[in-house]
Amino acid sequence: MSINIRPGVSIGPGNNFKVPYIPLVTSGMLYNFDAASYSGSGDWIDGCAGTHATLVNAPSWSSDNGGIFTLNQSYDQYFTAPWPSFEPTFTIDMWFNFTADQAGDAPCLITDSFSGGDINFTINATQSKLQTGWYNTNWNGQFADNNVGAPFTHDGTTWYNIIMAVGATEYKDYINGDVSYAPGNFGGGSAPIGSGSSQMLYIGHRWDNDQTINAKIAVVNIYNRALSDQEAAQNYNHYKKRFGL
Repeated sequence: MSINIRPGVSIGPGNNFKVPYIPLVTSGMLYNFDAASYSGSGDWIDGCAGTHATLVNAPSWSSDNGGIFTLNQSYDQYFTAPWPSFEPTFTIDMWFNFTADQAGDAPCLITDSFSGGDINFTINATQSKLQTGWYNTNWNGQFADNNVGAPFTHDGTTWYNIIMAVGATEYKDYINGDVSYAPGNFGGGSAPIGSGSSQMLYIGHRWDNDQTINAKIAVVNIYNRALSDQEAAQNYNHYKKRFGL
């Protein structure tokens, strides 16, 4: 059997076509936590610096989608890891899938500890939506679901990629590789102050209480710089087939 692409061009027996490999951006990468490389027991170890993330209350791992963790809010499941220093530019790149409604005021996909009056970053899962931002004297956050035609699903069927990129003068969010919010001037506020290694990183947990999330999490990449539009799209395209997109 042959498949005609256009006049004079056909694919028949013996013709093989490969999808081009799209590499993950590694320049400036600090952490590369990927559940695909989890050993099946013990800590979740990132593939970039060998940093350990501790599993709290036993998030479950499976080989679905190449490797994922499932966090259940009822069991207060999450991860902790030391936060690498940044001053003040950074990018957080995550793949997540909401499995149920989110309870509480602002459970978080990821955040750092509240230290010295400042939260340097947070991605909240408020009412099954996302809000990215930071806190110094006032909340400087924006909803990140601008380019999604409907609210995020929360029945475990759909994977999403959220990228929060904070540069020296500009703050952008990307959902599934496309810009979803770009105030350009930190929404009238100021950039986060930067963070030190003494602060704690939480995945799936709000920093100041026991609000956790109902979600699958597969990838958490962290960089010491803001990814560009092209790089955000590149990272999305690197992973999307794995998550059925």
